[in-house]
Amino acid sequence: MVDRQGLFAGLPGDQRDLPALAPFRTWLLQMANVERTRGPFDRWLRVAYPARMLRRLLLLAVSSLALPSQEAGMRIESEAKLAVPEALAEDVWRYLLTRYAEPRFLDRDGRTFTSTTGVEEFCDVYFDTPELELLRAAAGVRHRTRNVLEGSRSKDGRQLVQIKTDRSEYGATERGEVKYEVGGGRLRLGLDAHPVLRLLRRVDQAAALAELRKLGVEVADLDTVLELRQVRRRVYVHDRDGAVATLTLDQATCGEWGANARFTEVEIELNELRYTAADVEQRRWLTGVLATLQSDLLGKFPAIVQDQTSKYAKAFDALQAKTILPLRRLVAWRCKTEHLVVVGGLLGAGLLALIWRLSQRRPAAAAPVRVAVRDFSPTYWLATARR
Repeated sequence: MVDRQGLFAGLPGDQRDLPALAPFRTWLLQMANVERTRGPFDRWLRVAYPARMLRRLLLLAVSSLALPSQEAGMRIESEAKLAVPEALAEDVWRYLLTRYAEPRFLDRDGRTFTSTTGVEEFCDVYFDTPELELLRAAAGVRHRTRNVLEGSRSKDGRQLVQIKTDRSEYGATERGEVKYEVGGGRLRLGLDAHPVLRLLRRVDQAAALAELRKLGVEVADLDTVLELRQVRRRVYVHDRDGAVATLTLDQATCGEWGANARFTEVEIELNELRYTAADVEQRRWLTGVLATLQSDLLGKFPAIVQDQTSKYAKAFDALQAKTILPLRRLVAWRCKTEHLVVVGGLLGAGLLALIWRLSQRRPAAAAPVRVAVRDFSPTYWLATARR
């Protein structure tokens, strides 16, 4: 018998149960499970080949019926980014755990607040053009992978492609963000095989391309620039209506082009979905909560300062400060860390070969040099006089 999951395994998980497949499921399963009557070749000709062809046609048809990513749609993120001296990281985390164990100091307007905690590891791969247009515009495109180490595992293993706008359309602590679920993995050809597009489901590609054009870039010009890893220790603040804000202690590391950079920051961010859907009055109330969270932490740690620079810009600037290499020129040449490793390896091997060759060369025997030496002794003069 042919198993149902195996027959439809080529479809993405969110497409296997679409109504468009219902009329064909029973027939396909019957075709695939017909008993052999005239031998293996006849069974393959009558059953397997038509079933395979129809399945391929269904895959093409259903892919156009797939629903857009549930994450898609512009959101407004409102956050305060605070630069933390690395020596204070553990003190800050202990304070957050103690202060928000019972956050009664936040209670207002008849609402009480509670909190939960979690620890996660993020891996972010940032893309940009050879001219670093997104870096200059304080925007960003990244592929984010999340691994949950402690706390709720509902988002463990989640992958997103995120497009972040600059802050010109919003306030100093706000920016736009669009998220797309990663749905790649199938064979892609041509532009569809681009490092960004191959991560996206085809149903999301047109929307993502439109968002990129709003930033003034074409997807064909994008390439990977750097990878940023973060350990994120988080406190989630809730009220009776759900999530309100998240306080995240971020310890970020980045190693590219032979340099290593690290920095620590605290992000105090309002829940994106709630803030985006809120009206003017609700946003004012949420912004008041954000201000309270920020002032409480700054009051406890005067060495912490607000710095709204994006993680992408912080990582790139930190790497540039740690190396003598012209990073912007290397990006323009699309030269990555692995290219430098290969070039360095080749140069090192060539230098060792030259040293070995020189060490094997033996010096040639010197030809005898005859030097006429006149003998100015008395014997010489006596012999000369007799002649």
